[in-house]
Amino acid sequence: MLLRPAPVEVRLADIAERCGLSVPDPSSADVRVTGITLDSRSVQPGDIFAALPGAHAHGASFIPQARDLGAVAVLTDLDGLASAAGLPALLSSDPRGCLGAVSALVYGEPARDLVLIGVTGTNGKTTTAYLLQAGLRAAGLRAGLIGTTGVLMDGESVPSARTTPEAPDLHALLGVMRERGVQAVAMEVSSHALVLGRVDGLVFDAAVFTNLSQDHLDFHGTMEAYFAAKASLFVPERARLAVIGVDDDWGRRLAVQATVPVTTFAIHHHADVRCVSISPDAQGQALTVVAGPDRTTVRLGIPGDFNAANGLAAWTTLRALGLPAHAADDGMAGVRVPGRMEIVDVGQPFLAVVDYAHSPDSVERVISSPRPGGAPSSFSAAGETATATSARSWGASPDPSPTCSSSPMTIRARRIPPRSGPRCSRGCPRMPMSARSQTGASPSRPRSLPRVRAMCSCSSARVMSPDRRRVASCSPSMMSTPSPMRYP
Repeated sequence: MLLRPAPVEVRLADIAERCGLSVPDPSSADVRVTGITLDSRSVQPGDIFAALPGAHAHGASFIPQARDLGAVAVLTDLDGLASAAGLPALLSSDPRGCLGAVSALVYGEPARDLVLIGVTGTNGKTTTAYLLQAGLRAAGLRAGLIGTTGVLMDGESVPSARTTPEAPDLHALLGVMRERGVQAVAMEVSSHALVLGRVDGLVFDAAVFTNLSQDHLDFHGTMEAYFAAKASLFVPERARLAVIGVDDDWGRRLAVQATVPVTTFAIHHHADVRCVSISPDAQGQALTVVAGPDRTTVRLGIPGDFNAANGLAAWTTLRALGLPAHAADDGMAGVRVPGRMEIVDVGQPFLAVVDYAHSPDSVERVISSPRPGGAPSSFSAAGETATATSARSWGASPDPSPTCSSSPMTIRARRIPPRSGPRCSRGCPRMPMSARSQTGASPSRPRSLPRVRAMCSCSSARVMSPDRRRVASCSPSMMSTPSPMRYP
Protein backbone atom coordinates (compact mmCIF):
# COMPACT_ATOMS: atom_id res chain seq x y z
CA MET A 1 0.00 0.00 0.00
CA LEU A 2 1.24 3.52 -0.80
CA LEU A 3 2.25 5.65 2.16
CA ARG A 4 -0.09 8.47 3.12
CA PRO A 5 -0.17 10.99 5.95
CA ALA A 6 -2.98 11.05 8.50
CA PRO A 7 -6.17 12.07 6.66
CA VAL A 8 -7.42 15.65 6.90
CA GLU A 9 -10.75 16.62 5.33
CA VAL A 10 -10.74 19.24 2.56
CA ARG A 11 -13.86 20.66 0.89
CA LEU A 12 -14.26 20.31 -2.87
CA ALA A 13 -15.25 23.97 -3.08
CA ASP A 14 -11.98 25.03 -1.41
CA ILE A 15 -9.95 22.93 -3.83
CA ALA A 16 -11.87 24.34 -6.79
CA GLU A 17 -11.32 27.92 -5.64
CA ARG A 18 -7.59 27.52 -4.99
CA CYS A 19 -6.87 25.62 -8.22
CA GLY A 20 -9.19 27.46 -10.60
CA LEU A 21 -11.50 24.49 -11.18
CA SER A 22 -15.26 24.24 -11.37
CA VAL A 23 -17.75 22.05 -9.50
CA PRO A 24 -20.54 21.36 -12.03
CA ASP A 25 -23.01 20.35 -9.31
CA PRO A 26 -23.18 23.13 -6.66
CA SER A 27 -24.79 20.72 -4.20
CA SER A 28 -21.55 18.76 -3.98
CA ALA A 29 -19.40 21.77 -3.02
CA ASP A 30 -19.30 20.68 0.64
CA VAL A 31 -18.14 17.13 -0.07
CA ARG A 32 -15.06 16.36 2.03
CA VAL A 33 -12.08 14.48 0.60
CA THR A 34 -9.06 13.01 2.38
CA GLY A 35 -6.86 11.68 -0.41
CA ILE A 36 -6.29 11.54 -4.15
CA THR A 37 -5.00 8.96 -6.64
CA LEU A 38 -4.93 8.38 -10.38
CA ASP A 39 -4.77 4.59 -9.99
CA SER A 40 -8.28 3.16 -9.56
CA ARG A 41 -6.78 0.10 -7.84
CA SER A 42 -5.25 2.27 -5.11
CA VAL A 43 -8.41 4.18 -4.19
CA GLN A 44 -9.15 4.50 -0.48
CA PRO A 45 -12.41 5.69 1.08
CA GLY A 46 -12.64 9.48 0.89
CA ASP A 47 -10.42 9.80 -2.21
CA ILE A 48 -10.65 11.92 -5.31
CA PHE A 49 -10.07 9.69 -8.32
CA ALA A 50 -8.17 11.54 -11.05
CA ALA A 51 -9.66 10.28 -14.34
CA LEU A 52 -7.20 11.55 -16.94
CA PRO A 53 -7.23 11.20 -20.71
CA GLY A 54 -4.63 8.65 -21.83
CA ALA A 55 -2.91 7.57 -25.03
CA HIS A 56 -5.17 4.54 -25.51
CA ALA A 57 -8.09 5.02 -23.12
CA HIS A 58 -9.69 7.58 -20.84
CA GLY A 59 -9.32 7.11 -17.11
CA ALA A 60 -13.04 7.76 -16.81
CA SER A 61 -13.65 4.15 -17.81
CA PHE A 62 -12.30 3.19 -14.36
CA ILE A 63 -14.59 5.49 -12.39
CA PRO A 64 -17.03 2.67 -11.44
CA GLN A 65 -14.14 0.67 -9.96
CA ALA A 66 -12.92 3.73 -8.06
CA ARG A 67 -16.41 4.44 -6.74
CA ASP A 68 -16.79 0.86 -5.52
CA LEU A 69 -13.53 1.22 -3.55
CA GLY A 70 -14.75 4.38 -1.82
CA ALA A 71 -13.94 7.34 -4.07
CA VAL A 72 -16.15 10.31 -3.19
CA ALA A 73 -15.26 12.61 -6.10
CA VAL A 74 -13.58 12.62 -9.48
CA LEU A 75 -11.15 15.06 -11.12
CA THR A 76 -11.63 14.94 -14.87
CA ASP A 77 -12.33 16.83 -18.08
CA LEU A 78 -15.52 17.23 -20.14
CA ASP A 79 -14.97 13.88 -21.87
CA GLY A 80 -14.73 12.13 -18.53
CA LEU A 81 -17.61 14.01 -16.91
CA ALA A 82 -20.20 11.99 -18.83
CA SER A 83 -18.86 8.84 -17.15
CA ALA A 84 -18.69 10.24 -13.62
CA ALA A 85 -21.12 7.54 -12.42
CA GLY A 86 -22.92 9.91 -10.09
CA LEU A 87 -19.76 11.05 -8.27
CA PRO A 88 -19.24 14.76 -7.51
CA ALA A 89 -16.74 16.19 -9.95
CA LEU A 90 -13.95 18.71 -10.15
CA LEU A 91 -13.85 19.82 -13.78
CA SER A 92 -10.73 20.99 -15.62
CA SER A 93 -9.79 21.38 -19.26
CA ASP A 94 -6.39 19.95 -18.30
CA PRO A 95 -6.80 17.62 -15.32
CA ARG A 96 -3.21 16.37 -15.45
CA GLY A 97 -1.97 19.95 -15.47
CA CYS A 98 -3.73 20.72 -12.17
CA LEU A 99 -3.15 17.31 -10.54
CA GLY A 100 -0.07 18.46 -8.65
CA ALA A 101 -1.73 21.54 -7.21
CA VAL A 102 -4.82 19.55 -6.16
CA SER A 103 -2.65 16.85 -4.58
CA ALA A 104 -0.67 19.43 -2.63
CA LEU A 105 -3.88 20.91 -1.18
CA VAL A 106 -5.39 17.53 -0.32
CA TYR A 107 -2.28 16.55 1.67
CA GLY A 108 -1.80 19.90 3.39
CA GLU A 109 0.98 21.33 1.22
CA PRO A 110 3.79 19.44 3.01
CA ALA A 111 6.51 20.82 0.75
CA ARG A 112 6.11 24.23 2.38
CA ASP A 113 7.62 22.80 5.57
CA LEU A 114 10.56 21.01 3.90
CA VAL A 115 13.83 22.06 2.31
CA LEU A 116 13.51 20.54 -1.17
CA ILE A 117 16.40 19.89 -3.54
CA GLY A 118 15.62 18.56 -7.03
CA VAL A 119 18.33 16.93 -9.16
CA THR A 120 17.92 16.52 -12.90
CA GLY A 121 20.23 15.53 -15.76
CA THR A 122 20.96 12.46 -17.86
CA ASN A 123 23.59 10.95 -15.56
CA GLY A 124 24.46 11.41 -11.93
CA LYS A 125 21.02 12.08 -10.44
CA THR A 126 21.05 9.14 -8.04
CA THR A 127 24.61 9.64 -6.80
CA THR A 128 24.16 13.40 -6.41
CA ALA A 129 20.93 12.89 -4.46
CA TYR A 130 22.65 10.42 -2.12
CA LEU A 131 25.53 12.83 -1.57
CA LEU A 132 23.10 15.67 -0.87
CA GLN A 133 21.17 13.58 1.64
CA ALA A 134 24.41 12.65 3.40
CA GLY A 135 25.46 16.30 3.57
CA LEU A 136 22.07 17.35 4.92
CA ARG A 137 22.22 14.70 7.63
CA ALA A 138 25.76 15.67 8.55
CA ALA A 139 24.50 19.24 8.98
CA GLY A 140 22.08 17.98 11.63
CA LEU A 141 18.94 17.83 9.50
CA ARG A 142 16.65 14.82 9.34
CA ALA A 143 16.81 14.15 5.62
CA GLY A 144 14.88 12.10 3.10
CA LEU A 145 15.67 10.87 -0.39
CA ILE A 146 13.42 10.04 -3.36
CA GLY A 147 14.82 8.43 -6.49
CA THR A 148 15.66 5.46 -8.66
CA THR A 149 16.80 3.20 -5.84
CA GLY A 150 13.71 3.91 -3.74
CA VAL A 151 12.85 6.22 -0.87
CA LEU A 152 14.76 6.90 2.32
CA MET A 153 13.17 8.63 5.31
CA ASP A 154 15.94 9.60 7.70
CA GLY A 155 17.64 6.30 6.90
CA GLU A 156 14.53 4.11 6.68
CA SER A 157 14.08 2.44 3.28
CA VAL A 158 10.74 2.50 1.45
CA PRO A 159 10.26 0.86 -2.02
CA SER A 160 9.25 3.04 -4.97
CA ALA A 161 8.17 2.14 -8.50
CA ARG A 162 9.43 5.26 -10.30
CA THR A 163 12.39 7.62 -10.18
CA THR A 164 9.90 10.43 -9.55
CA PRO A 165 6.49 9.28 -8.22
CA GLU A 166 3.24 10.54 -9.73
CA ALA A 167 2.04 13.82 -8.19
CA PRO A 168 -0.56 12.33 -5.78
CA ASP A 169 1.92 9.75 -4.48
CA LEU A 170 4.72 12.31 -4.25
CA HIS A 171 2.73 14.82 -2.18
CA ALA A 172 1.43 12.02 0.04
CA LEU A 173 5.00 10.80 0.53
CA LEU A 174 6.18 14.29 1.45
CA GLY A 175 3.28 14.48 3.89
CA VAL A 176 4.44 11.27 5.58
CA MET A 177 8.00 12.59 5.72
CA ARG A 178 6.78 15.77 7.41
CA GLU A 179 4.81 13.71 9.94
CA ARG A 180 7.94 11.69 10.76
CA GLY A 181 10.02 14.77 11.38
CA VAL A 182 11.97 14.92 8.12
CA GLN A 183 13.23 18.45 7.50
CA ALA A 184 14.90 18.25 4.08
CA VAL A 185 14.52 16.06 0.99
CA ALA A 186 16.85 15.44 -1.94
CA MET A 187 15.04 13.95 -4.91
CA GLU A 188 15.68 12.96 -8.48
CA VAL A 189 13.56 14.77 -11.05
CA SER A 190 13.34 12.89 -14.35
CA SER A 191 12.50 14.51 -17.67
CA HIS A 192 9.36 12.34 -17.79
CA ALA A 193 8.32 13.78 -14.43
CA LEU A 194 8.71 17.33 -15.70
CA VAL A 195 6.75 16.73 -18.91
CA LEU A 196 4.01 14.74 -17.15
CA GLY A 197 3.62 17.20 -14.28
CA ARG A 198 4.69 14.83 -11.50
CA VAL A 199 6.49 17.62 -9.63
CA ASP A 200 3.74 20.18 -10.13
CA GLY A 201 2.72 21.82 -6.88
CA LEU A 202 6.35 21.92 -5.67
CA VAL A 203 8.84 24.77 -5.57
CA PHE A 204 12.37 23.48 -5.00
CA ASP A 205 14.69 25.45 -2.76
CA ALA A 206 17.48 24.39 -5.12
CA ALA A 207 17.36 22.77 -8.55
CA VAL A 208 20.51 20.96 -9.74
CA PHE A 209 21.52 20.17 -13.33
CA THR A 210 24.24 17.55 -13.71
CA ASN A 211 24.69 17.08 -17.48
CA LEU A 212 22.82 16.17 -20.65
CA SER A 213 23.53 13.48 -23.23
CA GLN A 214 21.48 11.22 -25.49
CA ASP A 215 18.74 9.33 -23.64
CA HIS A 216 14.95 8.93 -23.60
CA LEU A 217 14.59 10.03 -27.22
CA ASP A 218 11.85 7.41 -27.58
CA PHE A 219 9.81 9.68 -25.30
CA HIS A 220 11.05 13.18 -26.21
CA GLY A 221 11.80 12.68 -29.90
CA THR A 222 14.69 15.14 -30.17
CA MET A 223 17.54 16.40 -28.02
CA GLU A 224 16.01 19.88 -28.15
CA ALA A 225 12.77 18.58 -26.65
CA TYR A 226 14.75 16.60 -24.06
CA PHE A 227 16.68 19.73 -23.09
CA ALA A 228 13.49 21.81 -22.95
CA ALA A 229 12.01 19.31 -20.50
CA LYS A 230 15.04 19.59 -18.22
CA ALA A 231 15.16 23.38 -18.56
CA SER A 232 11.54 23.69 -17.41
CA LEU A 233 12.72 23.01 -13.85
CA PHE A 234 14.81 26.19 -13.75
CA VAL A 235 12.03 28.76 -13.62
CA PRO A 236 10.59 30.66 -10.62
CA GLU A 237 7.43 28.53 -10.62
CA ARG A 238 9.53 25.45 -9.87
CA ALA A 239 12.77 26.56 -8.20
CA ARG A 240 14.23 29.33 -6.07
CA LEU A 241 17.85 28.91 -7.16
CA ALA A 242 19.79 26.85 -9.69
CA VAL A 243 23.07 24.93 -9.45
CA ILE A 244 24.20 24.06 -12.97
CA GLY A 245 27.10 21.99 -14.28
CA VAL A 246 28.69 23.77 -17.22
CA ASP A 247 31.17 21.17 -18.43
CA ASP A 248 28.91 20.47 -21.43
CA ASP A 249 27.32 22.80 -23.97
CA TRP A 250 23.81 22.06 -22.69
CA GLY A 251 24.73 23.18 -19.19
CA ARG A 252 26.33 26.40 -20.42
CA ARG A 253 23.21 27.10 -22.45
CA LEU A 254 20.98 26.43 -19.46
CA ALA A 255 23.05 28.70 -17.20
CA VAL A 256 22.23 31.59 -19.54
CA GLN A 257 18.60 30.59 -20.07
CA ALA A 258 17.58 29.92 -16.45
CA THR A 259 15.34 32.60 -14.92
CA VAL A 260 16.35 32.01 -11.30
CA PRO A 261 19.66 32.86 -9.55
CA VAL A 262 22.41 30.55 -10.88
CA THR A 263 25.58 29.10 -9.37
CA THR A 264 27.73 27.16 -11.84
CA PHE A 265 30.18 24.33 -11.21
CA ALA A 266 32.67 22.53 -13.45
CA ILE A 267 35.82 20.46 -13.65
CA HIS A 268 36.97 21.34 -17.17
CA HIS A 269 35.42 24.78 -17.70
CA HIS A 270 35.34 28.16 -16.01
CA ALA A 271 32.63 28.28 -13.32
CA ASP A 272 31.72 29.83 -9.98
CA VAL A 273 32.87 26.63 -8.25
CA ARG A 274 35.67 24.56 -9.83
CA CYS A 275 37.38 21.30 -9.07
CA VAL A 276 41.03 21.93 -9.98
CA SER A 277 42.47 18.52 -9.10
CA ILE A 278 41.29 14.97 -8.37
CA SER A 279 43.36 12.53 -6.32
CA PRO A 280 42.00 8.95 -6.38
CA ASP A 281 42.90 6.53 -3.60
CA ALA A 282 41.76 3.22 -2.17
CA GLN A 283 38.99 4.92 -0.16
CA GLY A 284 37.59 6.97 -3.04
CA GLN A 285 39.01 10.32 -4.07
CA ALA A 286 39.88 13.80 -2.85
CA LEU A 287 38.84 16.90 -4.78
CA THR A 288 40.53 20.26 -4.56
CA VAL A 289 37.72 22.77 -4.93
CA VAL A 290 38.03 26.50 -5.56
CA ALA A 291 35.04 28.77 -4.86
CA GLY A 292 35.91 32.43 -5.16
CA PRO A 293 38.82 33.11 -2.78
CA ASP A 294 38.27 29.86 -0.90
CA ARG A 295 40.18 26.67 -1.58
CA THR A 296 39.20 23.43 0.14
CA THR A 297 39.59 19.66 -0.06
CA VAL A 298 36.42 17.61 -0.46
CA ARG A 299 36.59 13.86 0.20
CA LEU A 300 34.34 11.38 -1.61
CA GLY A 301 33.96 7.71 -0.76
CA ILE A 302 33.19 6.74 -4.37
CA PRO A 303 35.63 6.55 -7.31
CA GLY A 304 35.41 7.90 -10.86
CA ASP A 305 35.88 11.30 -12.50
CA PHE A 306 32.17 11.49 -13.24
CA ASN A 307 31.48 10.97 -9.54
CA ALA A 308 33.85 13.84 -8.84
CA ALA A 309 31.41 15.94 -10.89
CA ASN A 310 28.50 14.55 -8.88
CA GLY A 311 30.30 15.34 -5.63
CA LEU A 312 31.06 18.84 -6.87
CA ALA A 313 27.38 19.31 -7.72
CA ALA A 314 26.30 18.25 -4.23
CA TRP A 315 28.98 20.32 -2.46
CA THR A 316 28.09 23.42 -4.50
CA THR A 317 24.39 22.98 -3.75
CA LEU A 318 24.86 22.60 -0.01
CA ARG A 319 27.09 25.67 -0.04
CA ALA A 320 24.52 27.66 -2.04
CA LEU A 321 21.88 26.75 0.56
CA GLY A 322 24.11 28.10 3.32
CA LEU A 323 24.98 24.81 5.01
CA PRO A 324 28.35 24.56 6.80
CA ALA A 325 31.13 23.39 4.50
CA HIS A 326 32.42 20.89 7.07
CA ALA A 327 29.01 19.18 7.09
CA ALA A 328 29.17 18.53 3.36
CA ASP A 329 32.72 17.21 3.65
CA ASP A 330 31.96 14.96 6.62
CA GLY A 331 28.76 13.60 5.09
CA MET A 332 30.00 12.84 1.58
CA ALA A 333 33.23 11.11 2.61
CA GLY A 334 31.46 7.93 3.69
CA VAL A 335 28.72 7.68 1.06
CA ARG A 336 28.18 4.42 -0.81
CA VAL A 337 25.52 4.43 -3.53
CA PRO A 338 23.82 1.13 -4.47
CA GLY A 339 24.76 0.16 -8.03
CA ARG A 340 26.78 3.32 -8.68
CA MET A 341 30.50 2.52 -9.00
CA GLU A 342 29.94 0.23 -6.05
CA ILE A 343 33.20 -1.51 -5.17
CA VAL A 344 32.78 -5.12 -4.09
CA ASP A 345 35.71 -6.56 -2.17
CA VAL A 346 35.48 -10.14 -0.90
CA GLY A 347 39.20 -10.83 -1.07
CA GLN A 348 39.40 -11.46 -4.82
CA PRO A 349 42.68 -10.57 -6.60
CA PHE A 350 41.02 -8.08 -8.97
CA LEU A 351 38.82 -5.01 -8.81
CA ALA A 352 35.08 -5.73 -9.01
CA VAL A 353 32.65 -2.87 -9.51
CA VAL A 354 28.86 -2.84 -9.87
CA ASP A 355 27.37 0.02 -11.86
CA TYR A 356 23.93 0.39 -13.45
CA ALA A 357 25.12 2.53 -16.35
CA HIS A 358 22.17 2.71 -18.74
CA SER A 359 22.98 5.17 -21.51
CA PRO A 360 25.81 5.42 -24.07
CA ASP A 361 27.42 8.31 -22.21
CA SER A 362 27.17 6.70 -18.77
CA VAL A 363 28.64 3.39 -19.99
CA GLU A 364 31.55 5.24 -21.58
CA ARG A 365 32.16 7.19 -18.35
CA VAL A 366 32.26 4.00 -16.30
CA ILE A 367 34.63 2.22 -18.69
CA SER A 368 37.02 5.16 -18.92
CA SER A 369 37.17 5.78 -15.17
CA PRO A 370 40.73 5.56 -13.83
CA ARG A 371 41.35 2.60 -11.54
CA PRO A 372 43.84 2.33 -8.67
CA GLY A 373 47.20 1.27 -10.09
CA GLY A 374 45.82 1.43 -13.63
CA ALA A 375 44.49 -2.11 -13.34
CA PRO A 376 42.87 -3.31 -16.60
CA SER A 377 39.20 -4.18 -16.47
CA SER A 378 36.17 -4.47 -18.68
CA PHE A 379 32.51 -3.80 -18.02
CA SER A 380 29.84 -5.90 -19.65
CA ALA A 381 26.07 -5.50 -19.71
CA ALA A 382 23.85 -8.53 -19.28
CA GLY A 383 20.29 -8.81 -20.53
CA GLU A 384 18.63 -7.73 -23.74
CA THR A 385 18.03 -4.10 -22.83
CA ALA A 386 21.46 -3.63 -21.28
CA THR A 387 23.20 -5.38 -24.18
CA ALA A 388 21.52 -3.04 -26.66
CA THR A 389 22.65 -0.03 -24.63
CA SER A 390 26.21 -1.33 -24.53
CA ALA A 391 26.17 -1.90 -28.28
CA ARG A 392 25.18 1.72 -28.85
CA SER A 393 27.94 2.82 -26.46
CA TRP A 394 30.76 0.82 -27.98
CA GLY A 395 29.82 1.42 -31.60
CA ALA A 396 28.46 -0.47 -34.55
CA SER A 397 30.32 -3.70 -33.87
CA PRO A 398 31.39 -3.90 -30.22
CA ASP A 399 33.74 -6.77 -29.44
CA PRO A 400 35.15 -6.95 -25.93
CA SER A 401 36.75 -10.35 -26.56
CA PRO A 402 40.32 -8.96 -26.92
CA THR A 403 40.03 -7.44 -23.44
CA CYS A 404 38.54 -10.67 -22.18
CA SER A 405 41.37 -12.78 -23.56
CA SER A 406 44.22 -10.53 -22.45
CA SER A 407 43.27 -9.80 -18.84
CA PRO A 408 40.82 -10.81 -16.12
CA MET A 409 37.41 -9.32 -16.78
CA THR A 410 34.72 -8.40 -14.28
CA ILE A 411 31.26 -9.12 -15.69
CA ARG A 412 28.39 -7.43 -13.94
CA ALA A 413 25.44 -9.83 -14.21
CA ARG A 414 22.33 -7.72 -13.80
CA ARG A 415 19.09 -9.55 -13.11
CA ILE A 416 16.30 -8.55 -15.52
CA PRO A 417 12.74 -9.73 -16.15
CA PRO A 418 12.55 -12.57 -18.68
CA ARG A 419 11.63 -11.54 -22.20
CA SER A 420 10.30 -13.52 -25.09
CA GLY A 421 12.64 -14.56 -27.88
CA PRO A 422 15.45 -17.05 -28.50
CA ARG A 423 18.46 -17.51 -26.23
CA CYS A 424 21.94 -18.77 -26.98
CA SER A 425 22.84 -22.41 -26.30
CA ARG A 426 24.33 -21.52 -22.91
CA GLY A 427 21.26 -19.62 -21.74
CA CYS A 428 22.71 -16.13 -22.06
CA PRO A 429 20.54 -13.24 -23.31
CA ARG A 430 20.50 -12.56 -27.04
CA MET A 431 20.21 -9.10 -28.43
CA PRO A 432 16.58 -8.06 -29.08
CA MET A 433 15.39 -7.48 -32.64
CA SER A 434 15.21 -3.73 -32.07
CA ALA A 435 18.97 -3.56 -31.46
CA ARG A 436 20.16 -5.78 -34.31
CA SER A 437 19.82 -3.11 -36.97
CA GLN A 438 21.98 -0.79 -34.86
CA THR A 439 24.83 -3.30 -34.75
CA GLY A 440 24.49 -4.48 -38.33
CA ALA A 441 23.55 -7.98 -37.24
CA SER A 442 21.03 -10.12 -39.06
CA PRO A 443 18.25 -12.19 -37.47
CA SER A 444 19.96 -15.34 -38.72
CA ARG A 445 23.32 -14.47 -37.17
CA PRO A 446 23.13 -11.77 -34.52
CA ARG A 447 26.56 -10.45 -33.64
CA SER A 448 25.68 -10.42 -29.96
CA LEU A 449 25.59 -14.22 -29.86
CA PRO A 450 29.31 -14.98 -30.32
CA ARG A 451 30.14 -11.96 -28.17
CA VAL A 452 28.11 -13.26 -25.25
CA ARG A 453 29.55 -16.75 -25.73
CA ALA A 454 33.08 -15.33 -25.69
CA MET A 455 32.45 -13.52 -22.44
CA CYS A 456 30.92 -16.57 -20.82
CA SER A 457 33.43 -19.18 -21.96
CA CYS A 458 36.59 -17.16 -21.32
CA SER A 459 38.54 -18.75 -18.48
CA SER A 460 39.61 -15.30 -17.26
CA ALA A 461 36.05 -14.09 -16.83
CA ARG A 462 34.64 -13.36 -13.43
CA VAL A 463 30.92 -12.98 -12.75
CA MET A 464 29.51 -10.94 -9.93
CA SER A 465 26.48 -12.67 -8.46
CA PRO A 466 23.27 -10.60 -8.38
CA ASP A 467 23.32 -10.35 -4.58
CA ARG A 468 26.85 -8.86 -4.83
CA ARG A 469 28.04 -11.10 -2.00
CA ARG A 470 30.39 -13.40 -3.86
CA VAL A 471 32.45 -13.75 -7.00
CA ALA A 472 31.97 -17.00 -8.88
CA SER A 473 32.74 -18.69 -12.16
CA CYS A 474 30.52 -17.61 -14.99
CA SER A 475 27.00 -18.95 -14.62
CA PRO A 476 24.46 -18.07 -17.33
CA SER A 477 21.62 -18.57 -14.85
CA MET A 478 22.74 -15.42 -13.06
CA MET A 479 21.82 -13.44 -16.13
CA SER A 480 18.16 -14.35 -16.39
CA THR A 481 16.72 -14.19 -12.85
CA PRO A 482 13.65 -11.92 -12.75
CA SER A 483 13.77 -8.66 -10.79
CA PRO A 484 11.41 -5.68 -10.54
CA MET A 485 11.50 -3.22 -13.42
CA ARG A 486 12.08 0.46 -12.67
CA TYR A 487 10.68 3.31 -14.66
CA PRO A 488 11.56 6.98 -15.13
